[in-house]
Amino acid sequence: MIYRLKKWDLPKGKLEKKEKIGEAAKREVEEECNVKVELKEKLCTTWHTYTMKRKKVIKRTTWYNMKVLKDKKMQPQVEEDIEEVRWMTPKEVYHGLQNSYKSISFVVDEYFKHRKHKLAEKAAAKEIALKKTD
Repeated sequence: MIYRLKKWDLPKGKLEKKEKIGEAAKREVEEECNVKVELKEKLCTTWHTYTMKRKKVIKRTTWYNMKVLKDKKMQPQVEEDIEEVRWMTPKEVYHGLQNSYKSISFVVDEYFKHRKHKLAEKAAAKEIALKKTD
């Protein structure tokens, strides 16, 4: 997670011209955290509002699962006002969500649902494989 503007958050940003959503998601994570990632499946979509130049803006954000390839030089992108970037245990994440945005809580919940489903699929596949060998 990243700590920006006195809140725990997840990396995100805006599309560059002619950039696809998944490419932008990957680029933003790599820029904001100084890591290398591989884009996996789409996780969910959220909507949130913010104010820019005294106007309300509605922003759609598409979230993806990603696999970290390199994180030895992980550090916050300070020019984006990111003060800290770090890996957290599930317990630390839920504690951090007490000082976060509602949309980030939704993304985290979706991630853990997805992860639980994937683990159940793997267990079922393993069980089927064991039955075939009996």
